[in-house]
Amino acid sequence: MRRTGLSRSTIAAWIAWLRRAGLLGTVAHGSTPRYRRGPDDGMGNIAAEYVLAEPQAEPEGEQVSESVGKTRTPSRFSKETLFSPSRAREKNRAVEPVTDRSWPRTATPGTRRDMLKAAERARAESLTLRRLSARHVRSLLRPVWRLGGTVADALYMLDHAPDGRPWAYAGMPRYVAGWVRHRLSAWLTEDGQLRPGVMLPSQRRAAEAAARRAEQERVRAERAELESRRAKDVKSLASRARAILAASSSRAANALRRRALGIA
Repeated sequence: MRRTGLSRSTIAAWIAWLRRAGLLGTVAHGSTPRYRRGPDDGMGNIAAEYVLAEPQAEPEGEQVSESVGKTRTPSRFSKETLFSPSRAREKNRAVEPVTDRSWPRTATPGTRRDMLKAAERARAESLTLRRLSARHVRSLLRPVWRLGGTVADALYMLDHAPDGRPWAYAGMPRYVAGWVRHRLSAWLTEDGQLRPGVMLPSQRRAAEAAARRAEQERVRAERAELESRRAKDVKSLASRARAILAASSSRAANALRRRALGIA
């Protein structure tokens, strides 16, 4: 906005267009000290990081396959193709467009159909996941959702280690499925359970919010008790003062008695 002089809504509209066109992907989601696990790391608010793809023209003489949307047709098999056909298929597959962005980022999918919608939303948020089909993403992220996780949880887990530190960005992974499994393995065991001492990001935020509410309730209760004691102390001191005053002077005693009876 500062560099272009355009409004926030205009910038947001163009960012959304870049996402729909598959040209803008999220490298790491932003975070604040409030939602990062562990003591304050002194890093303050961390801005989100993006990667912008710049379309390039095909070199002259390069064979092009119209059926895969102008992606290059490999002229020879590489060693990776020979020894890992699944990786080769993933590498050479055209990026499928995102067809459904309606699933909320903070909702947990329960059924297979909901998980497929959530997978589409995850692909819409991550340029890396967009290299896989929605069904493949659903298969990879299913353990997170079975634990009650959301799309936001899954994306955070792919961008951050369990201690809240962002993963170092090393470029676009060559084998996306292996990259996803590796990132999630820091959070999950082989049988799909959370590792000891690890919580899903949304669960951790909910626990932190509950702890804050409990602390606020404790402070309010202590304040109410203190005010009650203070009121009792003031009443007791006033009673003692009246007694001392009445004992020191019969005239004062009569005045206090008349005041108590409402006599002017």
